[in-house]
Amino acid sequence: MIIENSQATVEVSIKDELTFETYIGIFKFKGFLTPIDTIKADRIYRELIGSVSPNLASISAQNMAFSISQLSVRTLEAPHWFELKSELPGGRLAENVLTELLSLSIEAEEKYREQQKAKFVEIQKRLQTKFENSTIKKRADDVAEEDEDKAEDGEPEEIDLESE
Repeated sequence: MIIENSQATVEVSIKDELTFETYIGIFKFKGFLTPIDTIKADRIYRELIGSVSPNLASISAQNMAFSISQLSVRTLEAPHWFELKSELPGGRLAENVLTELLSLSIEAEEKYREQQKAKFVEIQKRLQTKFENSTIKKRADDVAEEDEDKAEDGEPEEIDLESE
């Protein structure tokens, strides 16, 4: 899996448990879902499962509807057999193929988030270092400035022996 510019490129080879056909190809998945993507996936899921009594659908039907709805918004590019341009991309695939593809797309999102978090931590460290360095430099400049002011006054510097 390669992640670049909030997209993950994934090579797949998945065997259909019903037909024993092997699906091979390259997918590109989104690294994250926008709020609109989440709402769209939810709408597709409700359309597939039915809005009157969704809990009457079998667990298998619920899982496939969820996989299809998620893959329809997560998938950017896919092999021809996935039918990305159809009304329900991946809708003709077996449950195990859909489940594997969904797992890969979720893994892509997790890796993207880890990558972004690592970048954030690195930026935070650099900013902290710059801040600390600028604070130390400012303090050193302030001390040097005070020393110059005292030297200009011509008075000897007072040393507090009691505090040491």
